Amino acid sequence: MGPTTWTVAPTLLAYPSIDSIAEFNVLRSSYLPEHGRSSAGEITVITRSGTSQFHGSAYDFFRNDILNANNFFANRANIARPELRWNDFGFTLGGPVYIPGLYNKDRNKTFFFYSQEWRRIITYNTFTSGQLPTAGMLQGTFPAAVCTAFDASGNCTNQTTQINTIDPTAQAYIKDIYSKIPPINNVADSTLTWVGRNIFNYREENVRIDHNFGSKLSVFGRFLDDSIPTQEPGGLFTGLGIPGVANTSTNSPGRNITVTHPAA
Repeated sequence: MGPTTWTVAPTLLAYPSIDSIAEFNVLRSSYLPEHGRSSAGEITVITRSGTSQFHGSAYDFFRNDILNANNFFANRANIARPELRWNDFGFTLGGPVYIPGLYNKDRNKTFFFYSQEWRRIITYNTFTSGQLPTAGMLQGTFPAAVCTAFDASGNCTNQTTQINTIDPTAQAYIKDIYSKIPPINNVADSTLTWVGRNIFNYREENVRIDHNFGSKLSVFGRFLDDSIPTQEPGGLFTGLGIPGVANTSTNSPGRNITVTHPAA
């Protein structure tokens, strides 16, 4: 079968479907020379190959919000149970490559294996922002006096609760950011609780061909291709609690081509 090594740290370049994996080993130390310079743990994955008989499988795993309870913070803000759509489905097919009466009639020379998997996942996270300005503040009206002038030493020389002239930079920030934020729904602490939509669309396919030239010589080739487009409402690795500010869209496609002579 022929191993392929994916190094978990620092980067995983390809994500083989679980149903396409025949065997895996976790290596912690005492590596052989082919495992390179990495000193951390490694996972060696062996993908499945075809056999002399045709075999296949199909599967579909799903989760749905109708099976879930609402979370505490959504209930607290009177937000309905967020939608959840989680579908992981795919298939595998493997067997001999043969032409009846012409090629590989004993079904012991050439084999194929193909798998494909999709994950269509839509989840919603509940966010609560930090303290936000009220509608009155954005118009220049404050509940407590604020400083509007300073002397050369930085001491406040004038305070007021009403500002009639707003700095152009602040006006641009209000127009581009705060005007697009929904109204505060937690009046007591001037925060906003909202629900953001995450999208994770994974697709992977793996094709492998094995050929036996004889009892002592065989080769195989494999092509693995995947893509993982995602959308994150609070930003990737950020989780910003203000909607529409740090939204990100990412993709991390991976491709792996292998042609090798397995060890006897």
